[in-house]
Amino acid sequence: MCFIITGSKGVTTHTGFGEFFCPACQTRREYRRKKMRKFTTLYFIPVIPGAEKTDYIQCGTCGNAFDPEVLNLGQ
Repeated sequence: MCFIITGSKGVTTHTGFGEFFCPACQTRREYRRKKMRKFTTLYFIPVIPGAEKTDYIQCGTCGNAFDPEVLNLGQ
């Protein structure tokens, strides 16, 4: 009997960094801009990329993720 193990996994890449007003911390913090893309996996190895990419901003202090529009706050 042969089993094929498939699934999905999100792969994240860093696309930038800077400083922004974090709504959760209520002060200016460093951030990292990230993109996440889903992949279909075969035996836990990402092999087929999905079409969708999710772009988000992650606070370097609290770790919360925000929509990129958050960079326009506090300017």
